[in-house]
Amino acid sequence: MPVHRAVALTGAVLSLVAVIIGCSAPGPAASVGFVSVRTLDAGDGGVVAWGTFFGVAAGLPTSFRDDPYAAVLGGCEVAAAGEVARILDVPLHTHVRTPYDAGAALTLRTADGATFATLPRRVDSSDAGEIISYVTPAPVPGPAPESLTLVVPGGRFPRFVGVEIPLAPDFDLLAPQGEERATITASTRFEWESAGRTPAVVVLSISSEDGADAVRCFAADDGSFVLPAATIDVLGPDFVGRLEAVGRALYRVHHDAVEDATLVVAGTSVREFVYLPPLPTRLH
Repeated sequence: MPVHRAVALTGAVLSLVAVIIGCSAPGPAASVGFVSVRTLDAGDGGVVAWGTFFGVAAGLPTSFRDDPYAAVLGGCEVAAAGEVARILDVPLHTHVRTPYDAGAALTLRTADGATFATLPRRVDSSDAGEIISYVTPAPVPGPAPESLTLVVPGGRFPRFVGVEIPLAPDFDLLAPQGEERATITASTRFEWESAGRTPAVVVLSISSEDGADAVRCFAADDGSFVLPAATIDVLGPDFVGRLEAVGRALYRVHHDAVEDATLVVAGTSVREFVYLPPLPTRLH
C-alpha cells in the first residue's frame, strides 16, 4: 500500500474540506458529497456533523462508487503536522476538485421527523480558492439517536432526502493502553473488538513525538493493525509518536445515476486522547 503525502491547506478547521477523490479515467464531471456524523467519546463529548460537496472533472471510477475506502484500506498518509485533517472517517487523496453548493443548510432528523441537528453552509477562502462546507455550530448533546436521516436540499450538488446515517457502536482500543498510547513505535500493535458489520473502516490519527509529522491510517475492522512497511520507510525505524484519536466508521454509498452524483454518509464513534504534561519537580 503506497503512502500518500497530503497537500497543505489553511488551518485545521478548513482542512476538513480537503477531501479529494483520486481519479484516473477521463470522463464528464461527477458530483461527490461526504456527510459525517461523529459521536465523541461514547457520547460524553457530544455529536458533531459536517459535510462537503464538490465536482471531479475526470469523473469517478466505478470502484469508488462500490467502496470509496478500497484504495486506502491498510495504508497510511503522512504529512507535516497541521496538513492532515483530523476528520476520522474520510479518505484523503490528491486530485483537484471544485467546491459545490448543496443548499443553505443540511438537516439531520430523528425517526419522528424532529430536527436533531442543522448544518448551515459556511464559505471560507484559502490560497486554493473558495471552500464550501457544512458544519454543526457546536456539539449536540449525545449520544446520537438510533435512527438519523439526512436531508440535502440541493444546489449545484443535487437534492437527497431521507438518507439513513449508519451509526457505529461505541469504540475503544484493547491495546495499546494507558501510557503506551503516548509511545507509539514501528512495532506497536493496535487491537480492538470488531463490530462485525460492513462496510466499516477503523481510522487512527498519530502525531510524531517532536510534533513534526502527522500520520493517519485506514484499517479494516478485523480487530488488529500495525503500521505498514511503506509508512515505516517514510517515518524511519526509530519513529516514536502518540495516538491522538481513533475511530470506527460505518458508511454507505448512494448514487443518483441521472445527476451522476455520489453521496457517501458515515457514522463514526471516536475516541480522542489528551496527554497531560508531567508535573514539575519541586526544587528544595
